[in-house]
Amino acid sequence: MCKAVKFKKATISQLTYLNNSVLLPSIEYRLQTTFLPKLKCDQIQRPIWMLIKNKVELARSAANSICSHNGLIGLRSIWQNQLAHHITELTIRLNQSDGIGITTQLRLKDAQLKCRSKYSLLDEKCTFSLVKVKNNLTYNIIYNAAKLGFHFQETQANTNNIEIRGTELTSLLSGKELRDFIDSKNLNIFTTDQLIEEEGNRLLSWKQVRWLRGYKGKGRKPNWFKTIEGEMLANHNSREVLDKFKILDTNREALKASRQKISKDKRKKEWVIFKEKDILVFGKITKKTNGRFTLTH
Repeated sequence: MCKAVKFKKATISQLTYLNNSVLLPSIEYRLQTTFLPKLKCDQIQRPIWMLIKNKVELARSAANSICSHNGLIGLRSIWQNQLAHHITELTIRLNQSDGIGITTQLRLKDAQLKCRSKYSLLDEKCTFSLVKVKNNLTYNIIYNAAKLGFHFQETQANTNNIEIRGTELTSLLSGKELRDFIDSKNLNIFTTDQLIEEEGNRLLSWKQVRWLRGYKGKGRKPNWFKTIEGEMLANHNSREVLDKFKILDTNREALKASRQKISKDKRKKEWVIFKEKDILVFGKITKKTNGRFTLTH
């Protein structure tokens, strides 16, 4: 479009019409399922700004706000048009109860879990992390709308908040440690209470967390967990936590070991625990037969 208009006579009204009524609707149609960052939007529209400034004999260094002011030229930017379009469409989708509405809620929940937040992204208590969630249009719209002070309000009946006690771990981390924590997949840890023992006064070690989540305890301790230890521990030797993190009652959010089936592989000699006359018995399997095994304890 710039090449076609560059060497032709055109009034400001004609150029404004080409930008607002021809270019922007075409771009808006192509951006229905994606969200461009502001820098990319400015790069796409820069040739249009330069052309219009040249036609009205303004310096190339003149502020773009001169052209976008409603009292002067009234040009709309791609970034502003994209935000207005996506916020409007998201509001409609959030209030639908059909397949589109359900899909939007699922994408919203997916972004919440990736952000390691116990609060819904529509909840006013939710604090957006600095880590970007890729390939999630719903999250990008809500995140950029929040920057402008625009918030969505969900009803109490449809809230996606996770009912779990404790301080969010993301509030204790920042920078690279925060990104590493969010990238740690399959641990399903959101709050400090999940890292405290059932008695409520001692912090689990990294190896214990790994074992309780079904992973081997090998490997180095991540930096984000070291930061959590520095924030929570009052005594590193006894692993007693600070008073503000202690739980007076039984810690219902404490991680618990999941039951696992004994392997049929006769080469594996697992340790087992079971109850016999209300007494816990520990032992190691020494021999396996069809549906039976012998152990020493």
